[in-house]
Amino acid sequence: MCRAGASRPGGARGSLRQRRLPSNRSIRWRAGIAAQAQPDLLILERTPNEKGVLRQHIAVDDVRRSVAFFGSTAGEGGWRVAIVDAVDELNRFGANALLQNSGGTAAARAVACW
Repeated sequence: MCRAGASRPGGARGSLRQRRLPSNRSIRWRAGIAAQAQPDLLILERTPNEKGVLRQHIAVDDVRRSVAFFGSTAGEGGWRVAIVDAVDELNRFGANALLQNSGGTAAARAVACW
């Protein structure tokens, strides 16, 4: 008779013992993302205008912040990541600025749009 997981060393229960807990670095990284305090992450989203009302589109000035962001070295020596939330909210000037900034040298950077 064959049990599930019997072909693995240690059986099915042995695989549970091999799971690793998240490292302290991983926990700090996740907390930094949730608080938008991660130095290697830029989130482009609609911001309030001078009157405190949420803008209809992501402003081109907010997109241009990514030029300086991608121009500097990654704080933790890895990738620089920008998230555009949501790409449908970019006006045509913001979309053009994002496209111009995403070209160039192949540095360790990524842009996620949805």
